[in-house]
Amino acid sequence: MAEQWCKLGSWRICRQCHSVRPRPFQPGDLRRVAQPTVKTCTLCRRGARVPQPGDVPEPLRELSADVVLALRPLDVDTGSYERAPHGYRVHASMVRFAWAAKDVETKIAQLSHARERKQAKRAFRYLTESEQGRSTSAYADFVERHRRFLTTHEDAAEQVRKRPLRFLEERALECALWPHLYWDTSLCETVVRLTDVRRQRPVRPRACMSSGEEDAGCTTSDEDSASSASADSAGELASAAGRHSVRRSFLNKVLGPIVGYSEDYELLHFVYDLVMWSSLGGTKNSASSIPLRLAVKKASWSPEYWRTRHLALLDLQRQVGLPHLFRTRAPYERSFPYHMWVLHEMALAGRGRLELAGPETLHMAHVLKELDRGYFSGMNRRTVGRRDRQWKDHLLAAADGSDVNTVLNFVSRLEFQDGKRKTGTQRYHGRGAVHSHSLDYLENVGAVRLHEKLSASVPQQAEAVITRGIVLDSQLDRNNSKVDIREEPSAWDDAEQKVLLHHTEEDHARHVRAYFPEALQVSKCHEDVLQADGHGALMRYVATYQQKFSGSFAGDWLNDEASDYSVARRILFDHHPLEPEMWLSLAGAMFPQFSFGGALVDIFAPYPGMEHKPDFVVRYETCSWRGESMTLLDFLRKSNSVGAILQWVRRKHKATEPAGADSVEEFARSCPARGEKAVAAACVSRLRDRYYGQWLALHCPFAQLDDFFVPEIQEKVPERYQLFATALHWRADYWTNLDQLRADMQLEACSSDHIETVCNLVRAQTHLVGRYLQGDLVREDVRDAIEEVEAEAAEAPRPADGDVPLVLDASQRRLQRLIDLSVQRSLDARAAEDDDALDDIALDAHNTNRILAAVGPPGSGKTSAVHACIRRWHARGARILFALPTGQLAAQMRRLHPDIDVDTCHGAFLFHKEISEALPILSSYDLVIVDELSMLTSEHFDRLDTMWRAADRLPCMVFLGDFWQLPGPQQPPSKVSDSQAWNGVKQIMFNTMHRCEDARLAKKLAALRTAVPSKRLLKQIANRAHRAWTDAEPTAYDVLEVFRRTDYATSMVTCTRKGAQTLNDLAVDVLFRHRHQTPLGELPFDWEMDPGNYTQDGTLCSDAPPKSMPTRVYKDMRVFLTKNLNKRQDFVNGMGCKVLDYHERSGCLTVLTDTGKRLAVSAVRERVGTHDVDYFPLRLGYASTVQKVQGQTLKHITLWLDRPCCRAAGYVALSRVRHDEDYLIAGKIRPHHFTPAM
Repeated sequence: MAEQWCKLGSWRICRQCHSVRPRPFQPGDLRRVAQPTVKTCTLCRRGARVPQPGDVPEPLRELSADVVLALRPLDVDTGSYERAPHGYRVHASMVRFAWAAKDVETKIAQLSHARERKQAKRAFRYLTESEQGRSTSAYADFVERHRRFLTTHEDAAEQVRKRPLRFLEERALECALWPHLYWDTSLCETVVRLTDVRRQRPVRPRACMSSGEEDAGCTTSDEDSASSASADSAGELASAAGRHSVRRSFLNKVLGPIVGYSEDYELLHFVYDLVMWSSLGGTKNSASSIPLRLAVKKASWSPEYWRTRHLALLDLQRQVGLPHLFRTRAPYERSFPYHMWVLHEMALAGRGRLELAGPETLHMAHVLKELDRGYFSGMNRRTVGRRDRQWKDHLLAAADGSDVNTVLNFVSRLEFQDGKRKTGTQRYHGRGAVHSHSLDYLENVGAVRLHEKLSASVPQQAEAVITRGIVLDSQLDRNNSKVDIREEPSAWDDAEQKVLLHHTEEDHARHVRAYFPEALQVSKCHEDVLQADGHGALMRYVATYQQKFSGSFAGDWLNDEASDYSVARRILFDHHPLEPEMWLSLAGAMFPQFSFGGALVDIFAPYPGMEHKPDFVVRYETCSWRGESMTLLDFLRKSNSVGAILQWVRRKHKATEPAGADSVEEFARSCPARGEKAVAAACVSRLRDRYYGQWLALHCPFAQLDDFFVPEIQEKVPERYQLFATALHWRADYWTNLDQLRADMQLEACSSDHIETVCNLVRAQTHLVGRYLQGDLVREDVRDAIEEVEAEAAEAPRPADGDVPLVLDASQRRLQRLIDLSVQRSLDARAAEDDDALDDIALDAHNTNRILAAVGPPGSGKTSAVHACIRRWHARGARILFALPTGQLAAQMRRLHPDIDVDTCHGAFLFHKEISEALPILSSYDLVIVDELSMLTSEHFDRLDTMWRAADRLPCMVFLGDFWQLPGPQQPPSKVSDSQAWNGVKQIMFNTMHRCEDARLAKKLAALRTAVPSKRLLKQIANRAHRAWTDAEPTAYDVLEVFRRTDYATSMVTCTRKGAQTLNDLAVDVLFRHRHQTPLGELPFDWEMDPGNYTQDGTLCSDAPPKSMPTRVYKDMRVFLTKNLNKRQDFVNGMGCKVLDYHERSGCLTVLTDTGKRLAVSAVRERVGTHDVDYFPLRLGYASTVQKVQGQTLKHITLWLDRPCCRAAGYVALSRVRHDEDYLIAGKIRPHHFTPAM
């Protein structure tokens, strides 16, 4: 009978307006088929208009597709035709319009069949000549405008005929495109949009065509005239009251009795674009004070929508624990039980399955939603008042029919099989069809007797022929079954609280996934049922499942700096959903893509000291019934929007109230929440101090939020640790109990490596805060340290080419001029208010803009010219990205330009991810600088060129470097100039040397740049004055002598990690161990610094897990940070530090950064392949490889070329200094040690 509900009872027809409305799945539907009709529906009671077949004017009935096309004065362009294999059409581009090349009457005369010509002429006369047609439809007006255009622009090219993008806002545009469906302007979605009370505005003078036309940017007089159909638009706009919805208006027509609204793809495309265009533009203008990504978080296509649901899921798990089952249901249209309404619609439209996406998607979404909400979980009892409509004998109910409660809650999400993020594991993946994922939170699981309801084997032929066929066709996975082999019958393991399924070796070899046989017979589609294991792997998989597949709206598209027009245009052209996603985006109110058995409220977690307290905090502070022990989080779960007790609490109190029981207020304070309301509290990362203030506000009762502040903490503890210290002060029992912290983070689906990293951080910061509070550390010490570091920095080397010459040379002036022109063009595009202006700028950029490459030897002023451009354009509001090959270079550049985006090339351009995820990145910037181009490959450049073209070639993209410097470590080697796209790059050659201030050094560098040195030149380079040591391997004494000769100011550089580690170890020996200093401890440093983890060719060893580098730590030892853990506090890769202290018990290593900040460094855990590695994100700072120093200017360098034939290593290292006396050469040197780059 469940299948009969799908086919006959899931929708019902209103006898008054004849529209179909979804009907919930009720327990009675398992006993009988419900009546197919209903007396009245919600539309009738609301007085909504539903077009009826009898309302269609007779001349406009039964028009063929060719006739409709001939009647159009406009051409419709929805982009290239793309359809997923065995699936649905793709939204390839934003809809665009153009005046037809021929007059409508000419097009009618060219119809091939006489019957169609007769139909078209009759319809045309009605729309243009009859009084009724001209008074109700805007069609005649568009025809007249089209004729005027053709008269003025005879034989116009397509580019001239094209209308601006804003033309889709044109009032009653649908009358000209679909006259048989929109015979009255009041039916048009554009009119519904304009009559919305939120969009009403003064009517423009009749000198313009209409408000929509003026917005479109029309300038020609022949189009700026009034239309006959818009004469009463002022009255229409003025008389309309209330909030109108284009989505609701369109769906009312789709579900109405007239066939046609759901079968026209162009109409769907138009309505979808109109809705997106309006919502993005309206939100951008009305919510300018908040980020756009937050303003659109209620839309299912927004990343914030799914992030909010993810946070709600985490709060639900805090209330009811881990889920027990994770179910997937993927419908297949060929076998899915369609309702008779869908089949009837198909028959009338002459379409088969997969060819009528609207009704098919709406029906499948409705069935999936009702199966999860009622048939499986019985959770409709919270929304249905009548007891006879509440599920008791649902699939997960107690098997014996008792009243034992088994389901605590459920979560269901609708998703789309577009296959863009994940390789398909079934044949039907990638088609775009809707499917569902569900979580079931259970109690008293043994009473369900899941072993009798679940199966993971192929039924025998004699048992169930149909079920066997479905299993063989849909339940066989491509990879594995994820079920253990068991020859015995299925059974329930009470100790493990899980089902042991019968799963033979044959089933395992076939990869048969687990399923519910009873449900499989209903939906006849692929199912997958996973059980939660003891480690919560299932929970972690689903809880981190925020936006996959086409939920890929990158944050770069929701750009707060761009105009509403630019944002909408970018998304509609670059986002490519398939038909089912478009339909459910329009039907989100009827079929939400996320649902669970409760209500949801989303907040941004407050914290002590915030400037403006949210209203819910004020309600909590003034609430009289919550008592003194209720936390803010619990208050939000039990109160409504005005702070009163929610109805679920009152109902539960009434149901459990004995004689003389507590009042409802007292009951509300103690009753547990079971998912009736989930709070999606957005918090920052646990690696930031603010998180601990947010945690305190949510989990600890307070009278006033700022009462949490402790004067002693504010006085003694630095600001970057104050909220952590405050949380530690008030809840030391929690923050010193790391087992409880681990358990809570596991419940929130955090990975094990992140959990251990945070626990180590908490332990270390607890120690550091304790020292501040005990007086061992004084807060003002940090300021003294800053002054000390600044004094040292005055003598320290600056970043590469940081010394800007007073007078720019010709190459620098030329580069700056080209950058200025390109950046200004990008800013103009961002400020464009209409598509005409943007099209002109984009066309200019396409014809003019080229990627720039400043190429020349080190110190020739390339970066100096770029620094000046950065400062100038950042002051004018340009968005700038500076990408460098190493974290050390990025850290130095970040100090020089703290207000722009600085990152490594891999981090900035997502080299480690698919190109589809990286395409939108460059659209967010006006100026993009990529330094050290010699370390990039042709593959990298092809990727960046693709990203630049995806940004319409608008950002100014500049590469800096020298092909004669170090190449990247990639094998086989390649360079950017090997790419075919490099031929389109505009190169500016730099030859004047600015850094090198010594003629002797300049002569050596000129020779080393392109050739192996002669023996005579080698003797000059490595003469006695320039020799550090002459043996193949250095000794501790050699390193000590180098330090003494250079006054401990040299930077030691090698070719290999092994060489750098050798020098670092020797430096530590001579500076600390040989001086009999007591080590603070021995710590595991970054595993990437251990040469033993790599093969001879530099790749990571795969035969053993990587090992961290055991390192003795001494006070005042020089180290570098190797992880980006908190950029706000300068905890970034490449930041130089000095060790201050180490506390073994807490694992806290205290360091002072080069920017003067005292940081607590703790161990992190990283997942490398299949192994977890614990280490401190540090490396020794006395020696590094040539790759680390490329791009820097150094005060002095000691170069040990520990590997011969290392391309460009010698040249790059010597070019880091300014004078000939600023370098030393170590080891045995031969000419081939100075092999050039090419």
